[in-house]
Amino acid sequence: MKLQTVLVGAVLGLAVFVSGCGSTKEVGPAVNTGFFQDYEAIQAAPQSSLKKYTNIRVAEVQVVPAIAPENQTASQKKMYKDIAAYLNQEYKKLINASGRYTLVEKDTKNTLVLESAISAVEVHFDDKEWNQLSPIAMGLDVVSFNAYMYEFVRLLGEMKLVDAESGKVVSSNLNILKSEKIFITGDDLEFKNVKASLDSWLAQVKVNLEK
Repeated sequence: MKLQTVLVGAVLGLAVFVSGCGSTKEVGPAVNTGFFQDYEAIQAAPQSSLKKYTNIRVAEVQVVPAIAPENQTASQKKMYKDIAAYLNQEYKKLINASGRYTLVEKDTKNTLVLESAISAVEVHFDDKEWNQLSPIAMGLDVVSFNAYMYEFVRLLGEMKLVDAESGKVVSSNLNILKSEKIFITGDDLEFKNVKASLDSWLAQVKVNLEK
């Protein structure tokens, strides 16, 4: 998508927004990604509950673009694949370097499955009423353009360690990468724009695996 096209769309979107300000229709709460069934129960497991596990299998990373598949451009689809491939590879490196877990390809006894999701959220840290988990398109469109332009977008990392035998969630973690602003440098969001945030997320995953 060309930047000029987005600018025109953003202006039109603003005009629609202004003309609709008199509406009394309430806006519903932000919808989370759905990666966790219960967003009120997210918590890291105590170290003792992880002691019996010796293996980890890495499940395919879920990239949640908040853009309908039929509306995704070829470059966006490539970026989502690149994000998933990069994180899958780096997760395995972390596990191999941990000295604590063995990386496995099949579920066996004493095995944890590392499941994770990456998405983008619009944040307003100075607004206490704003739901910081408000999802936004992982790419530029007439709705997301201003948020990216004003650097209000962050990546959201979600992770859970699941007992391979029982399917029970042993540990869960959610982290907005607050310190890593996403800068637009071209006509659309690209892998290079989010890599620093992905690396920050990987640093958090490393901490979680060391607990």
